[in-house]
Amino acid sequence: MKKGQLGIGSEIVRMFANIVLLVIVVIFIAVVVDVHLNREIKTNELESHLLTTRLIYSPNCFLYQNEIRKYPGIIDLDKFDKNIIERCLINKENTGFIIDLKEINGTSIKTININEDISDFLKFCNVKRKRFDCYFDEKYILLEENNEIKPALLNISLAIKNE
Repeated sequence: MKKGQLGIGSEIVRMFANIVLLVIVVIFIAVVVDVHLNREIKTNELESHLLTTRLIYSPNCFLYQNEIRKYPGIIDLDKFDKNIIERCLINKENTGFIIDLKEINGTSIKTININEDISDFLKFCNVKRKRFDCYFDEKYILLEENNEIKPALLNISLAIKNE
């Protein structure tokens, strides 16, 4: 053998080591991709947040507006109606709401129950095995009533039925 040359035997050992390393890398990538693709993604919490935000900030829902502009964060008491809420909700067949509008001292102004069959599940939110997810949110809002704006609380209880 000439100086600086390796024999065929040493190249086979190096090639075998490279193949083993390549197989390990391919298996690792396959496991990572499999774990990522088979992961269960729950979007119910995001859905509940989006539904609550839609109720408060959509002009078709509770948002107070006059001829000039819309006022985000201010609820129009005249729009706090069951028919208006049902029109503004999407995917309401799997969702039940109890929406309670309260004065700042806690006195209830008006309570609306949407889809009572599902909102009745809210009584059983502490049960470990359940076919629904519960979400509760209390928002500090401003309430427009008779051209007067006053502080209020909006309690939204939401039950989303799992498919």
